[in-house]
Amino acid sequence: SQSSNHGSDNVSLLGSASRSPENQPLFYKDQLVDHFDENNDETWSNRYYKSEKYFKGAGHPIFMIVGGEGALDTGMLYPFVTEVLAKKFGAAVLEIEHRFYGPYVPVENATSDELLKLLTPAQAMEDMVQLTKHVRDTEFTDCSPDRNSPNYCPIVTVGASYPGFLSFLFR
Repeated sequence: SQSSNHGSDNVSLLGSASRSPENQPLFYKDQLVDHFDENNDETWSNRYYKSEKYFKGAGHPIFMIVGGEGALDTGMLYPFVTEVLAKKFGAAVLEIEHRFYGPYVPVENATSDELLKLLTPAQAMEDMVQLTKHVRDTEFTDCSPDRNSPNYCPIVTVGASYPGFLSFLFR
């Protein structure tokens, strides 16, 4: 597996000591460049943010804020989700940056043909699926993906405009 770290020059500019933990950028380094080409195992680092400020653990939801038409340079969007809804439901919050709308991209200087193949709702949604699985497997290990389990942590997606469209399709 080849790994690319597109945008890594910006890491020092984004992670400052003055940021709260939920506004520190994190990176899922094993995001596939192309989820639908089984001959391509190339990966890239997908930026995301995470808040466990109000998370009550297994059996509680994980809200996923879907990034869209811009970079997520300032951390978490939608304070209503991160402060009000997360507190009310004991939820964790993830926010994923879209694969082509920030400094971290799967292919730098992509050609038109590459964009037609890689800049699609299906690729973006698969990024969401893979990040969710990664976080469940490595950090929220008590959360079950089984809807019948008392430890089930449903994923609730949130977005507006293009991210709203992705959120709708993700359900």
